[in-house]
Amino acid sequence: MIRLRAGSVKKLFLPLIAGLFLVLPISCSTVPYTDADEGDDLVDAGRYDEAIVEYTRSINLQPRNPEPYLGRAYAYQKKGQYDYALADYTRATEVDPKDPHTFLARGLFYDFLGKPQQAIEDYNRALMLNPSFADAFYYRGVAWEKLGNSQSAVADLKRAALMGDPDAQAKLKSMGVSW
Repeated sequence: MIRLRAGSVKKLFLPLIAGLFLVLPISCSTVPYTDADEGDDLVDAGRYDEAIVEYTRSINLQPRNPEPYLGRAYAYQKKGQYDYALADYTRATEVDPKDPHTFLARGLFYDFLGKPQQAIEDYNRALMLNPSFADAFYYRGVAWEKLGNSQSAVADLKRAALMGDPDAQAKLKSMGVSW
């Protein structure tokens, strides 16, 4: 049996304990791991059920983050589960009502559903939050066009084109409109 003196114990364990305090902060992040990135990869692969599980896990870890709600909404949309998709798009707008991207995403969903008037309302909200949001001008212009309001459509497409949106520029060109 080896006997250690009291001073020897300190010499052996002090470096070990100090090492743990150096390694522990590196291995334990203050931001919880989320599965949203994994969900994105699964959606890209067309594995929507698995993606929904990953996004749900991420939502449970960070319920105040709109991104996994948007990802899960898109996965539901791809599966044709539109009620669930709309609930998640709406939840994303509630989680971060100051993020114009959440309103743009829900507006795109409304547009996908063939509801351009509701889409325009969300694009308006996005533009109230970010008046220089070219994507919102572009998609609002497209929605106006679907409603037969060509004057508003061209005005919004011109604003997006002037902001450098290549889709708006191409659409105006195809319409024979100079900007």
